[in-house]
Amino acid sequence: MLVVQPFGALEVSQKVVPLDLTISRFGAQRPDHGTTFRITDVGLGPHPAETAAVTEQFAPAQFLDMSDAEKLSRKSFERFHAGVRVGGGDLPAADYVTALDVVYEVIYIPEGQRPVRFKLTGALFDALVRGAAVARSAFSRARRAPSPLATPKVTIAAEQFGVATTSDLALHAPSLVFDTEAEAHQALARLGRSDPALSRELQVVPMYEVRAA
Repeated sequence: MLVVQPFGALEVSQKVVPLDLTISRFGAQRPDHGTTFRITDVGLGPHPAETAAVTEQFAPAQFLDMSDAEKLSRKSFERFHAGVRVGGGDLPAADYVTALDVVYEVIYIPEGQRPVRFKLTGALFDALVRGAAVARSAFSRARRAPSPLATPKVTIAAEQFGVATTSDLALHAPSLVFDTEAEAHQALARLGRSDPALSRELQVVPMYEVRAA
């Protein structure tokens, strides 16, 4: 049995094959027992669990049919779904709960008296934590507080790719936005099979190149 701290997270990941991606090859071999692999459900005891996707770096050319030009022009590695993470947020539901008493021990020095143990109630424990020296420390508050002279934090959005028109770089459809270039190319290939004319009218581009609506 695996025991996880209630507010911790359990992560399951692998680097064998990308998940949620239709593959056409596995290295030099052709898959004959399925081309799309995914984790369908995760449960904690009898309850279904909410999950978050975990990604790993994979080489698209190991799993997709690509021309020599595509191998040279596209990324050698991309991040694809590789597993799931459970927990890390609210307390998850479980089929049992183990109670743990919070106690502390008083030892007298020099020795000569027996140690005394005190049991804390939940309310008293919370009050002690809020009033502890660490929580009330000016240095601690200064470390946590943002500097009035600091610039706003810079965040970098994850790169995304879209299927856009070759004529004006307009997004072909709102749903054609993907986290990886390989997924966008697969969507473009599906559109080309349904309507060959679209293969000449559409292309895959990073979202920062797509014309604003």
